[in-house]
Amino acid sequence: MVETAQSIMNWMTFMDAPTWYWLHALTPTYNSESEGYGLGLWRPSDDPIEAGDPYADIAPQHWRPIKTNWHGVAPFVQHLPWDSTRLQVDEKTLRKSQRIMAWESPDGSAGLALTNRSGQPRSLSEHRQIVDAIASQDAPRARALTESHLRNAYAALSRAKR
Repeated sequence: MVETAQSIMNWMTFMDAPTWYWLHALTPTYNSESEGYGLGLWRPSDDPIEAGDPYADIAPQHWRPIKTNWHGVAPFVQHLPWDSTRLQVDEKTLRKSQRIMAWESPDGSAGLALTNRSGQPRSLSEHRQIVDAIASQDAPRARALTESHLRNAYAALSRAKR
């Protein structure tokens, strides 16, 4: 899940891309590699449900999400509204295993996504420099992200890990 989230954040941040697409949204149940790269599984009408079928819960012409892949994308779908503006984050040190992305929604609310695949814990105080960097921007749409935004981001990440 963290790899997927970091892929989205890296693409939007380092490539300055306005959108991100998953290449294989739904993959067929009869493809043994489907769980590795699809957001969901769908059962084609020519794939009968047989005894021992690991996807027996999917009826023909129906689908279900692959949770391990979908959970890396879902927070962005839920919390990054269409037409949001990405805010520049000037990090003193670029950490490839700990990413951050900030945005402003069309309604003016700020959002923040954090990932940490380093295996080392990080604290709110470590992100204070990042928040200060965002707050000091002169861009007209840029907004200061407060510690409450960071707490909300950590709370969301904690819930996602369960």
